[in-house]
Amino acid sequence: MRVKPPEELLDDVLRAIGLSPQLKDLKRYFPDTGQPRWHELIQIVEKLRDDGNIYIVKENNQYVYEEPTDEHYIRKSFKGIQFIANQGGYQEVRRRQLADAARQVTEAQRNKYLFWITASIGISTFVAALYYGLEIWKYFHCH
Repeated sequence: MRVKPPEELLDDVLRAIGLSPQLKDLKRYFPDTGQPRWHELIQIVEKLRDDGNIYIVKENNQYVYEEPTDEHYIRKSFKGIQFIANQGGYQEVRRRQLADAARQVTEAQRNKYLFWITASIGISTFVAALYYGLEIWKYFHCH
């Protein structure tokens, strides 16, 4: 069985929350034979809550701040809906972060290359100016 990266698990749970009103209902999307196991599911739900993408309530709609249990209800927040719709979820955010990091490495390498080219042009210009300055000096002082 393929091991899913954490970003994919977060996205799967966030998408499944719209289909499952209670935490215990999420179990059917993630059986014990697959991913995530129950304790991982709790960690994922807590991460989603900490990020503001979901909120957890009791049957009477009171917010739950402690560790969620089977009987708690899970709701996507507006931020969570927008996160999936506009930013593409955790996988897309991670993909963009990796692309940005690769772009920064490439840019740093290019900047290093440009530095050395600019330095060599500057040194060459200085040497040429010195040479032609001496030639002009010799022309006016030696004739």
